[in-house]
Amino acid sequence: MTVMLSEADVVRADRLAYMRNSGKVDGGTNHRSSGSGDLDIHKIGMRGEIAVSKLFGFPIDESIALGGDDGAPDIYIGEYRAEIKSCKYSPPIIKLDTLMEFRSDLVVVCYCPPIGSRFESRIEVWGCVSRVRFLKMYSQQDFGHGERVVLPSEKLAPIAVLSQYFSERYKVQA
Repeated sequence: MTVMLSEADVVRADRLAYMRNSGKVDGGTNHRSSGSGDLDIHKIGMRGEIAVSKLFGFPIDESIALGGDDGAPDIYIGEYRAEIKSCKYSPPIIKLDTLMEFRSDLVVVCYCPPIGSRFESRIEVWGCVSRVRFLKMYSQQDFGHGERVVLPSEKLAPIAVLSQYFSERYKVQA
């Protein structure tokens, strides 16, 4: 599903990304993503989070955790704790350093075009996977930075399935 971010959404994403990037206590960098600086990685992530928030109508977690990710979900989609994984390549895949990184009930995967491109506000929400299903289907792969646990996009459930479930579950009766 395609979600178009407004100019205000992009500005909000960039501001939150800057705050998250600036909030690092140790000033460390993410050496696991080649070709992108930490700020761009945060911008891509925030754009994915805002796109999913717009798609489902639930707010993102805008808190800033000093020292990095505090383990809280990016968003609650109804009763589900969800992590949003955004990629700058298409088709996207889920890449985690360890299985322990998958702490939520599900992961939603997005493709975000390169920062500064004319398509940067067009976010593709590809699909999702539950923690239980991920643990049954993941594989390990080395992308030149050590072994990672991965799941390709073709093994994701279509996002339309989750979208349909929530539109029916949270339908407001007039």
